[in-house]
Amino acid sequence: MAVYLYRCHDHGTTETRCAMGTAPAAVECPACGSTAARVFTAPRLSFGSPVRRALIERTERSGD
Repeated sequence: MAVYLYRCHDHGTTETRCAMGTAPAAVECPACGSTAARVFTAPRLSFGSPVRRALIERTERSGD
């Protein structure tokens, strides 16, 4: 499941979870019921533990 953001003109952003690739272009604002349009954001990619991230960075640097 992925988290998608939607913005209501009056009430700001809200989140919803949908299977990847199935998020609608708009949802109903939970506060007022008006249309909240989808907001496109950068994906939040996780590299797991700090040790794993350090190994990835070290591997990337060794390729230079």
